[in-house]
Amino acid sequence: MYAIEFETDIDSEFIRIPEFERLKNKHVRVIVLSAESEEATESANQLSTQQMQAIVNQARESGISETNLHQMKQQFLSQTKE
Repeated sequence: MYAIEFETDIDSEFIRIPEFERLKNKHVRVIVLSAESEEATESANQLSTQQMQAIVNQARESGISETNLHQMKQQFLSQTKE
């Protein structure tokens, strides 16, 4: 099996393939990985969790009831799923 690995910036639907002539008229498997997507999702989830914790802390300090706190939590969770 012959394999190549390379990094590139994608700015259109076409990607230049190094050593194209060697691969011309061959069946290949192409995998595109973007670390940015997973990291961005993880970062957004962490930020949302931190924001929720800050809201919970402020609510508890203000004397909010556990019932209202639970309702706030449910509303927050429903919004983050959208």
